Amino acid sequence: MKRDMDLVRLLLFKIEEAGAPIDSRAFALTEEQTKQAPYHLRMLSDAEYIRGAPSSNGLVWGRLELTWAGHEFLDTLRDPTVWEKTKSGAAKVGGVGVDMLLGIAKEYLKSELRERLGLSL
Repeated sequence: MKRDMDLVRLLLFKIEEAGAPIDSRAFALTEEQTKQAPYHLRMLSDAEYIRGAPSSNGLVWGRLELTWAGHEFLDTLRDPTVWEKTKSGAAKVGGVGVDMLLGIAKEYLKSELRERLGLSL
């Protein structure tokens, strides 16, 4: 299965919006997203972006919550303009890993801050 960064971002938003540990069955996902969610939740757990526990069959995750790194990921990629520019930039080189994706996002975020707030970063 391929990693779907849009789904990764969506899952992190769902966990954040819950405000308390949440069960993955509470997510409002499409049928395809529901099929892919366990794989992506496992990757997010491996990357230490979330904490949670998979069911015995691995299809449902319980007690999901963000870690500090998960919050940092979302805060960097929260703005839809920054997210779209980041994905576009990464696609121009055929895709990148998460660290590089966040690096690209941070540069776009700085650019947006300069433009919107008149800051020199």
